[in-house]
Amino acid sequence: MLSEYWPRMSENLILSAGLPPERLRTDEALVDVYLAFVATHYHDLPKLFDSEVTDALRRNIWYGITRKNRDLGQILRQYMQAMEASELEGDLYLNGAAAVLLGKLGGDSVPTIGNGRILSPTAIMAITEFLTVFDLDWWRRLQSKFSVQA
Repeated sequence: MLSEYWPRMSENLILSAGLPPERLRTDEALVDVYLAFVATHYHDLPKLFDSEVTDALRRNIWYGITRKNRDLGQILRQYMQAMEASELEGDLYLNGAAAVLLGKLGGDSVPTIGNGRILSPTAIMAITEFLTVFDLDWWRRLQSKFSVQA
């Protein structure tokens, strides 16, 4: 389903986040976006289900992602760590996921005082908005249609 909407979504990201068009027109970019969505849903599970159901769903998601490529588990961990760090700082967890995705999609950084650089805050906001489309409402709709049990 994501691949159906990806051409239009990628064009929006090119405009709103200033991402390189040649990078977003690759299958690798679609995989990066898919993993970002999976990670945000994976993060949200404890907010919606009890611990048994959450654990079962997380095991299934983890197995589905890593069964053919173990490296994808490391990417999921990277997203989880960024989202947890964002929450610890009192920030929206999606901003953490957006920053990771922005880096994977070749987003620009901007200079800071001294010699430092940070990822573009404007681009992070645009990607956070992009990720919001697939937030908790997706799980709520799923839960309202199906009985999700451990």
